[in-house]
Amino acid sequence: MPPYLHNGSVPSLAALLNSRMRPRYWRHSEDRAYDPDLMGWRHEVLQAGKAAAEGPAERARIYDTTLPGYGNGGHTYSDDLTDQQRRALLEYLKSL
Repeated sequence: MPPYLHNGSVPSLAALLNSRMRPRYWRHSEDRAYDPDLMGWRHEVLQAGKAAAEGPAERARIYDTTLPGYGNGGHTYSDDLTDQQRRALLEYLKSL
């Protein structure tokens, strides 16, 4: 169940399988709905300036992977897969 990695820093399985998709700053969508295509939480990717400009209450809802212990790097073994192979793997995992 998402989010993924030990610290919950990756919002979807698709982003886990492709480290280039992992957002630096993100927050759950308002409805906290599940995205079956990406196999994870629907989320909003934020730019650094927007994340920093939010008020304290909103900042508490933002996942900031630049903070110590909140990183989403590593586990890049599936970056060697092609996009087609990743899609096939996601479809297989959906069938389990």
